[in-house]
Amino acid sequence: MNYFRKYIKNYSQRTISMREFLKKEVTFNWTKECTTELEDLKTALISKPILGRIDENNDIYLTVDGSKLGLGGHIFQKRPHTCAYYSSATTKSQQNWRSFA
Repeated sequence: MNYFRKYIKNYSQRTISMREFLKKEVTFNWTKECTTELEDLKTALISKPILGRIDENNDIYLTVDGSKLGLGGHIFQKRPHTCAYYSSATTKSQQNWRSFA
């Protein structure tokens, strides 16, 4: 999320309740305000200027990551300009698969 914060207008104001958890000795208490902020950020991540269509005239990049518990990917172009997100949890069977590094 920190990478995209510079592209989300009024990020600090939009995350005021959730940022309270960064303070020392704060008891975790998820509130309606936190849910509202999270939903707002999710909407921002799938809206312009962050999410957009692929421009076939520019380079396309793919990042992927995986662990025993899940997989993720991100197709993007410079600016930043995300074209697609992907994530999924692994099944019990997939969690037993070997990884090759």
